[in-house]
Amino acid sequence: MLSYLLSEIFNPRQVAVGLAVNVGLATLGYLTASISFSGAVVGLGLGTVVWSCLDWQGYLLLLAFFVIGTGATRLGFRRKESLGLAETRRGRRGARNAIANMGVAAACALLAVLTPLRELFVLAFAGALAAATADTLESEIGQLWGGRPRLLTTWRPVPAGTDGGVSAVGTLAGAAGALVLAGLGWAVGFYNARGLVAVAMAGFFATIIESLLGATLERAGLLNNEAVNTLNTLAGALLAVAIWNLLGRPT
Repeated sequence: MLSYLLSEIFNPRQVAVGLAVNVGLATLGYLTASISFSGAVVGLGLGTVVWSCLDWQGYLLLLAFFVIGTGATRLGFRRKESLGLAETRRGRRGARNAIANMGVAAACALLAVLTPLRELFVLAFAGALAAATADTLESEIGQLWGGRPRLLTTWRPVPAGTDGGVSAVGTLAGAAGALVLAGLGWAVGFYNARGLVAVAMAGFFATIIESLLGATLERAGLLNNEAVNTLNTLAGALLAVAIWNLLGRPT
């Protein structure tokens, strides 16, 4: 019975293609030292879910996040490493990182096919990835060229890499990343110009929420980095839907 229901909801051929594509890309990511073995396994699962639910269009957004994030991590890696700011494991992303940054998006992809609210969950999916992209660029680019950041809650200068620290360069990089992801979703036909604006704004504002969480709960030891990243993507998903609705209201 369950297999019958699943076959009615998901196209078996689409699932098989998604699995094949993700096996290839997970292997490539592992061999190029972009992800760890656990990251490859979890990424394979999440990526297959996204392809199965949203076809290549949704997967293209997920892939864009991964490529942009990996590129930003590799950029100036030796310098970041010398300053003690580089990602651990030589920049390899693990399972926890994959879940924290892509878990909400994958859940939204599932809900887009399991509920009658496809349009809203597609927006949420894109908003979650826009937030993850913006956060990664804000951190990686800001550490390189942002100078000494300021703590968002007090605006006092803090060392680079401090939780909740922000810089003008990093903020602009994050905004650009959110706009790129939002524009890609518009280009593949996921939403109209109203959706593009909503997703871009959601990705940007979610990073502000993430910085506030970093400056408060993470610095206090109440949340770890993965929890903050998860909440960042959740904020992006919720904000995309909320802003989309607000933009559609008559004035």
